[in-house]
Amino acid sequence: MVIISKQILSSYVFSSLPISFLLSLSRTRNIFPYYHLISDDKVIHTHHLFRHKNTDEFKKDLQFITKHFTPVGLLELIAFVNQGRGLPMNAMHLTFDDGYRENYDVIAPILLEMGIPATFFVSTDFIDNKKLCFLNKISILIEHLEDLDIFSEYGNELSSFFKLRNIDIETTRKLIREIEYFDKEKLNEIASITRLNFEEYLEEMQPFLTEKQLRILISRGFTIGSHSLNHPRYSSLSLEEQLIQTKMSINHLVNNYQLKYRAFAFPHSDEGVRLDFFNKVFGSELIEISFGTGGIRDDCSSRVIQRISMEKPALGANRLVPLQLARRTYRDLVGINRALRDQRNDFQ
Repeated sequence: MVIISKQILSSYVFSSLPISFLLSLSRTRNIFPYYHLISDDKVIHTHHLFRHKNTDEFKKDLQFITKHFTPVGLLELIAFVNQGRGLPMNAMHLTFDDGYRENYDVIAPILLEMGIPATFFVSTDFIDNKKLCFLNKISILIEHLEDLDIFSEYGNELSSFFKLRNIDIETTRKLIREIEYFDKEKLNEIASITRLNFEEYLEEMQPFLTEKQLRILISRGFTIGSHSLNHPRYSSLSLEEQLIQTKMSINHLVNNYQLKYRAFAFPHSDEGVRLDFFNKVFGSELIEISFGTGGIRDDCSSRVIQRISMEKPALGANRLVPLQLARRTYRDLVGINRALRDQRNDFQ
């Protein structure tokens, strides 16, 4: 039996309404859509993490969004949140997380053709394909073990590794998916057991942007920002670890690419991140603006921007944007639209 929450049900009812009415009803002026990658091909290192859109779907999304919203650049947005400068009515800023090479190969040409500015957020440890993110290793491993001959050959060793008797493929997938950032070395051990070479994959597939590609993107008018060093969930880190991840990654970008701005997007989510982090990074001017993944909702500061995922649920923008506006309206009605942060707020 499928159980549909009241929030989802209410949102679908509202999403059938005209978008102009929903904008007014939800008291929403601006939206901030984000993607990870766009490709017409199967991408093994993300295939078991999320569903990406193809180029036709992406273009249709952009056509819908730009019909109803005015694209603005990152610098305009920073001036708006920090200095109160005006934005066009119903503005939108487009962002992309994780720094995949498709940002350069596929996405940038489409955006340039349509005249849409965007910001690409990169985890600096992965620039030039020096390392693989642990999440990508999860996806690659699961795909590797889809080959039943491989699973059959190494099943006994996997049973021993997970300390389970006669482990099956479904259980193995589940356990691999559950591996978190602080246990990521386990992924290398499983790869070793199953004779999977992550370094060979990295060398052959080159999944991430290179320094040269980043410089070309900047020269073409795009902006870049930090997405941490190596993609941990910030709520699982101490304040000191959060600050190290943020400072080292954003300073690397500012210094290496001579950036005049400091933008940061949280890997995973900013849910559970305490106010003392924001007090530190905004108070020291380490960052000027941050981006979360919480949908259309209010937060502790105008400098904390929450974004709409354009990949989940798997809908086109013509359905997804009204749905998100409807969710905003529902949250307002029941009083749950503001992100909760503990501790004292020392910034505006």
